[in-house]
Amino acid sequence: MTALSQRLVVVPALGGAAWRLALPLGALHAAMFVYDLAHPGRFVNADRAGERIQVVAGFGEAMQSGDPLAYLTSHGIVGDWLPQALLYAAGGQYFVIAAQVLLALASVLWVHEIGLRLGLRENAAQGAALLYALLPHTLVFPHQLASEAISVPLVILGFRLAAGGAGPRRSGAPICSSRSHRCSHG
Repeated sequence: MTALSQRLVVVPALGGAAWRLALPLGALHAAMFVYDLAHPGRFVNADRAGERIQVVAGFGEAMQSGDPLAYLTSHGIVGDWLPQALLYAAGGQYFVIAAQVLLALASVLWVHEIGLRLGLRENAAQGAALLYALLPHTLVFPHQLASEAISVPLVILGFRLAAGGAGPRRSGAPICSSRSHRCSHG
């Protein structure tokens, strides 16, 4: 693999530790998805989800009528609902849930990678990722119409990229001193 292609990889290869995180969490979310299929009303249990589903559905209608720009400018903060509206238009409620679950699972792996890049041992990085995976915004929000289900994983991705790019962990990661504000490579 070339250095450039290593930098472009955003989701790490699933090694042993990643599988130990991803498989049980994936199974848990799959079981929750089955529950979602049996209880479709649960999708709108998040704060303001009732309002959001009206805006999301209205955007689909605006797309069909050919006037999405007017709709975008007259319905609040676009970043609050547009990502889910696009997913909803592409495949409906269950497509939104599936996309949000995939983002949540990827963000768990990113938290694990952030921990490793910050110098945590494997067990500690797994513990941090597991704690993050069991928080409501990672466990429940992906199954609801909540803007956090998309925004939180994207924030984690930003931290993941800031913590050392997208390539493999370097052993000589910079060590910074708060007194001198200098970094040296260890």
